[in-house]
Amino acid sequence: AKVKGGDTVLEIGPGTGLLTEKLLARNSSVIALEYDKHWADELWNRYKKHKNIEVVHGDIRKYHLTNLAKDYKIVANIPYYLTANLLRKLVDTNNKPSTAALLIQKEVAHRIAAKPGDLSLIAVLVQLFYSVRLSIEVPSELFDPAPKVDSQILILKRLKMPQFQPTDEL
Repeated sequence: AKVKGGDTVLEIGPGTGLLTEKLLARNSSVIALEYDKHWADELWNRYKKHKNIEVVHGDIRKYHLTNLAKDYKIVANIPYYLTANLLRKLVDTNNKPSTAALLIQKEVAHRIAAKPGDLSLIAVLVQLFYSVRLSIEVPSELFDPAPKVDSQILILKRLKMPQFQPTDEL
């Protein structure tokens, strides 16, 4: 996501805070949105004295992206079952992130980055508003517990204008 000082970053699912630590070291403002109450409490206890973090116990599916600063960024290790919901949310919001770096299932990342002729509906919707690039592959054995599939970082960069102006709301 090329996070730098002064950036506002929504970290979805920070868990133990390994990535959170790296984001804070870059002097960014971090909103750590954690669904699991245990991990949200742990993060709060760990960072409660840090001025650049807000720990939120909540669900990204219900979180209002419109409240975030303009040109915010997203970094996330997305549970596979939430990927389509999150991508749809990023398409539908009026306050789209400038950049999103999402660690998702490798096969899904490739479907989202597909070229014309191989595009799914969600790929068309995402590519309408974002340039899409594949980044680092992450083999399943690097996770604990290891999933049955590999992952890959998908980079989304908001376009200045949509690829075309739809005639109807999506």
